[in-house]
Amino acid sequence: MTFIVGFGLFAIGAVLFVRGLSSVAKARAGWAAHGKATTASVVSCRRVESDPAHSAVTIEYRDLHEQAKTATLPPAYREFSVGERVSIRYDPSQPSSEPLDHDFRGSEKLSLILFFGAAMMVFGLVAMGR
Repeated sequence: MTFIVGFGLFAIGAVLFVRGLSSVAKARAGWAAHGKATTASVVSCRRVESDPAHSAVTIEYRDLHEQAKTATLPPAYREFSVGERVSIRYDPSQPSSEPLDHDFRGSEKLSLILFFGAAMMVFGLVAMGR
């Protein structure tokens, strides 16, 4: 009976893990295909009141026509310094759209899916070994 429960946990964990990896790859591939890479400057960084572990970051960058654009990145765990240079991607057909950095929207949820998928696989293996 323990083997069956362990195998079930392992299988569910494997599915979660693979779906998480494919979601990350799909999101990154979409931006790589349609996004334009550039460097932006941080113009402000402040702590999010509702979650002090996160910082709201406002950046400024130049689009393909050398027009200055300002955007706010999704809240990040990392603290940025004003004037710091960050690599981003933006949609050239909609330069005012939200740029993508390494902490793209939804990346925290995907990290949790990957973590819990891997944890379920480990617990499944342990349960199968008993």
